[in-house]
Amino acid sequence: MLLRYKLDAVPRNWGLAAGFFTILVTFHFIFLAISPYGVDELQLSGAEANLSTTKTDYSIYNPLKNVLGSKEPAKAYAPPSTNYSAMYPPPSDEEYVAICLAVRGQHADLPEFMTHHYHHLGIRRFYIMDDGSEPPLSTYDDYGIPRKHITFHYYNRTTDHVPDMQDHIYNSCMNLWRNEHTWMAFLDADEMLEMTGEEDLTTLLKRLEKNRMIGALAVQWQTHTSNGLLKRPISARKGFTDCIWDGTPTHNQMYKSIVKTEFHNGHNHVHQAFLTDNTLTVGEDGLNVPLAARNPITRNRIALHHYALKSREEYEEKIARSNAMDQPKDWSFWESVEGMGGVPCFEMSTYDP
Repeated sequence: MLLRYKLDAVPRNWGLAAGFFTILVTFHFIFLAISPYGVDELQLSGAEANLSTTKTDYSIYNPLKNVLGSKEPAKAYAPPSTNYSAMYPPPSDEEYVAICLAVRGQHADLPEFMTHHYHHLGIRRFYIMDDGSEPPLSTYDDYGIPRKHITFHYYNRTTDHVPDMQDHIYNSCMNLWRNEHTWMAFLDADEMLEMTGEEDLTTLLKRLEKNRMIGALAVQWQTHTSNGLLKRPISARKGFTDCIWDGTPTHNQMYKSIVKTEFHNGHNHVHQAFLTDNTLTVGEDGLNVPLAARNPITRNRIALHHYALKSREEYEEKIARSNAMDQPKDWSFWESVEGMGGVPCFEMSTYDP
């Protein structure tokens, strides 16, 4: 009887397993169907998966409640392995993607910003939308890259300034140069892109270009703290290697957009654009992203490093110059970012030049 019971139970157990497997497969294909990326865009190569699925155990870090640069020493941490094919894309003069930069009085920040994006992201057109710098940013000589790749556009602070100036600047970039590029990234001078997977930026965007449901790519912030520095370091990438966590609360849920010029229909408060033809802003996973905040936080293919504070000296300069949205930062923002810090992030320190 016991043997017979076991033999009779086998088909029933296999039947339950088969039913569960059928449900699982059905759910998988439903998920793929609702993602604008499609099957190919969701599949990572083996090498990229090894790089991108490693998760930081944030429980071993204690988010610090610090003010004005006081910070415990960073934990011992080995820099991540590098992906040189994405870090050093093949040279090209194609202006497939451009960067539109709203900036005022940050001449000292621009050489590293342009050098990084020129050499490591393949950017060949920078629109420097100068919001009333004195002297104008165009009067400086050395920005670290060939001058022919830089276009300056100056706004007089007295006669040209309007409410929500940064949105106005971003819209001007599109109105003036929409037909020159397929994609345009809208960044600040304290933000730098990094390709974290196997693809370089152009390869990733050309894959997305094929999907007519996608109008923009949301790139997740990785926010850096002051690293306890009082003075400006020689390099932001090498000087600021402490980041905030991805837990709750965090500033890392924010993002900036790289927009298909064809579908741009005006900017929506700096972080996201209005889009035409019912197209969507999606994350690197292909899922639709709501205004400003993206959860869950991922940076498996692309990240946007936000040097939100820099040194105390630089933060004081940031407060003094305000910003294009007339929403100046204060010391409460400093304390908020510092209080979430304690996560080592050496990725950008590996880039040269």
